[in-house]
Amino acid sequence: ITINGFTFTPTQPANVRGLLASSTTNAGCSLATSPNYSKTICLEGAKPTTDKIWGDMFRAELDLDAVTLRSTSSWRRWRNRIEGSDLDGLGTINAPLYSQASLMNGMPASLLQYIPTIPAAFVPFVAASPVPRSNFSLFQADNTRRHNQFSQELEIVSGGDGPLNWVVGGFYFKEKGYEFNNQNFVFVLDTNATVFNTTNFGALAAGFQAANPARYRGVPVYTALGYNMRGSSKALYGQASYRPGGEDGALGVTVGLRYTWDKKYFQVFQNGATPYTGTTLTNDATKNAKFSAPTGHITVDYRMTPDVNLYARVARGYRSGGFNARQTISAALPLQPFNEETIWSYEAGAKMQFSNRARLNLVAFYNVYSDQLVTVPVPIVGTSSFGTVVINAGKTNYFGIEAEGLFKLSDMLTLDGSVGYVKAKSKQFPYVDSSGVTRDISSVMYPGYAPKLTANVGATATFDIGDTAKAVARLGYNYTSSFTMYPNPITAPFGKITDGDARGLFDGQVRFEGIGGENGVTVTLWGKNLTNKHYITRTVDFGQLGYANGIFGDPRTFGATVDVQF
Repeated sequence: ITINGFTFTPTQPANVRGLLASSTTNAGCSLATSPNYSKTICLEGAKPTTDKIWGDMFRAELDLDAVTLRSTSSWRRWRNRIEGSDLDGLGTINAPLYSQASLMNGMPASLLQYIPTIPAAFVPFVAASPVPRSNFSLFQADNTRRHNQFSQELEIVSGGDGPLNWVVGGFYFKEKGYEFNNQNFVFVLDTNATVFNTTNFGALAAGFQAANPARYRGVPVYTALGYNMRGSSKALYGQASYRPGGEDGALGVTVGLRYTWDKKYFQVFQNGATPYTGTTLTNDATKNAKFSAPTGHITVDYRMTPDVNLYARVARGYRSGGFNARQTISAALPLQPFNEETIWSYEAGAKMQFSNRARLNLVAFYNVYSDQLVTVPVPIVGTSSFGTVVINAGKTNYFGIEAEGLFKLSDMLTLDGSVGYVKAKSKQFPYVDSSGVTRDISSVMYPGYAPKLTANVGATATFDIGDTAKAVARLGYNYTSSFTMYPNPITAPFGKITDGDARGLFDGQVRFEGIGGENGVTVTLWGKNLTNKHYITRTVDFGQLGYANGIFGDPRTFGATVDVQF
């Protein structure tokens, strides 16, 4: 790939189609591979998934007139078990198997006679022997995960209705997590390129390649990812709003400041076929890291009239650094933390109301996102291969506008809608070219998961159906333009076909409120994706493995919800 006049070595996907061309599969399963929607797929490895979640929040307040003291404690526990996940959807395939002992099986005797390791008496036997085959799936996995977290927040809130209102507080958070992910997949080997090449066979290479009875052969691979993590976060913050004219004053200023201290501990105990042991675990796969940063905002609002409010805001945001659990780890490439990301946000807008029947909100924003995470290849010293690390080197600017409106046609019928447009521009994205020099490839990057256009429109109708009961009917349409999921063309060979689809979805519901009295039963009948639109919401580009998979959004779905107040 050539970018800005420089050459980059792209990820080369294995030829999965070549292997499938000489494969068979379960009855009823198809070996066809395309990004198109299919009503049936073969998930012979799919098994139940279980999530168990416990949580609680306790809040206590003490009103002292001048101030209010507030304490908020939260606790959450999560247990997840994915007993089996089938990531290829092709069923069990029967395909040629790669093994050193059977490399020459099926080759013509006229070529085998030149292989000195094969005795002449065995040449006819090897020539008549078939390439072994095996049953396997392209990709299956299972996963066990758990996570515990606790938070405590203490606040002092000002009392009264004067021109100055404020809050100061402290926040503490801690978490502990674990994951163990087994992965079983097949790597497709092109034996013409890796075995029967001129380096190994010289002038005989062309003959072996032409006579190869199974050019593409599967190599079953087992690997596992396992890690423990711990983290804690502490913060002090304060926010004050001042309105010189009192609660009804036209001008208001709000300032908020926060300082956050984060600590992360990460231990990868397996990232491959066998667990880490001894000093390797301590030195290469266990790390601690600390991060801290100030954040805050200043907002100015002006009530031009009782129905028109203008505002402008400048804010600085921060996302803590951490560790990439999927990093390839070795003595030459130990576990490395990445640092925090920051964003400066500039926003201005207006909130307007007209005769209590219409509302219009307008906003424009400009964000500068710095120190973004970038995955770069790193040569492994002493070998011809490379691993990858995550560093902070990216930068992206976002400009956007949004409009939101509501119009009340009558007491019975209301129309509402919104539209948003975002233009993102990558300003910095380093990557190593084929000569080992780091270059900026931001000119070919578009940030992932950033659709340019989003919009929705809906209508809500309300009908009285009794003294206390009423029916509320709503029909809505939501649109999202297409968006990129894997923007780097060097590392994502299937980047284009894994883009998220543009989609327009109709949803509707009818809600019956107040059945049996003012605080009675509410029944909601709802339908989603009423036109049964097929669209991709999530993809995974497996790169070198030679394929990608996609997850389609939910089809047309109907349901009912019953709420009871007591």
